[in-house]
Amino acid sequence: ARLMSIVSTISASLTNNQPIDSMGIRYLVKLQLLELENKRTRSSAELPYRELNWAMHSSSQAMLLQLCLQRQQENTGSATGLTWEAARRMGIFLWLSDTSALLSEVEKMARNMFVSDGRDPSKCGIFYLALRKQRLLHGLWRTAHSHAEHSKMVAFLAHDFSEARWKTAAAKNAYVLLSRQRYLDAATFFMLSGKLIDAATICITQLKDIQLAITICRCYEGDNGPVLKEIMWKHILPDAFRRQDRWLASLAFGLVGKYDLVLQSLTDDLTRLAQQIGVEANESGFSTMDVLDTELLILYRSMINHSPFYRAPLVTQAELIAQTITIFECLGAPVMSL
Repeated sequence: ARLMSIVSTISASLTNNQPIDSMGIRYLVKLQLLELENKRTRSSAELPYRELNWAMHSSSQAMLLQLCLQRQQENTGSATGLTWEAARRMGIFLWLSDTSALLSEVEKMARNMFVSDGRDPSKCGIFYLALRKQRLLHGLWRTAHSHAEHSKMVAFLAHDFSEARWKTAAAKNAYVLLSRQRYLDAATFFMLSGKLIDAATICITQLKDIQLAITICRCYEGDNGPVLKEIMWKHILPDAFRRQDRWLASLAFGLVGKYDLVLQSLTDDLTRLAQQIGVEANESGFSTMDVLDTELLILYRSMINHSPFYRAPLVTQAELIAQTITIFECLGAPVMSL
């Protein structure tokens, strides 16, 4: 079944009117294998950051997005739209570089979440506020008559949150909700008060949802905003270096436009790289070889061959090729090293 799934995915990608590039095909194959495994084990595992790098550097992102949305409909067996769980599983809002498409899909997802979650605005409110659509959220709360906090929220959202006193009131409510461990609601109220950094920090430290933090930052302030950069440098990159997760580090550098570091994080010793760029990370017992794998070379070569952003010294390429050969030989596959 796994082999047939791979063959059908590659075949569909190549016969499309707009063929998908090799990095996009790798992402789709990994996604298909993940879904098969989830069905077999009845779990809801997400694609690792390793696989999201393929989509991030693909030049066929529009087609990938379309196929991901189609796959979601096929998996649910209905015309229901995207949910946050599905978007996070596929990593869509991490790798999708088209800001207009990102905003459009987040709004569609928020609308679908409201309808499919029993018309509960509290589940999708953070996305509407990230899109700066407070009035629309207010309208949704006015229709949520069965919600226990309906009247309170309708009255509170009617205020003008451009005024300092109502921003302060929203922040006070956020701290109360935080003390009650209602973390998503707390993050939503921080968004209402204009404190994006506090909302993003809660997503990372309490909800343990890096993708949610990145998504609300990209929606609220774009890809070059100060909060996105701050959470990358203060939270996400230190965590990636501590865990020796070069794939997450590469994704993070790509999101903040540090294209030279995208390549370095794939090949260099991460502990030494962290020291060079001033990111705090505990010493790790791993060496560079411990965390390399055979697909690093493929992604590395694909990036420097297909994108003008990436240029790499020949010495680094030669070292990576030599390390990959060693890995294949250690795995007992010397033919692959040729």
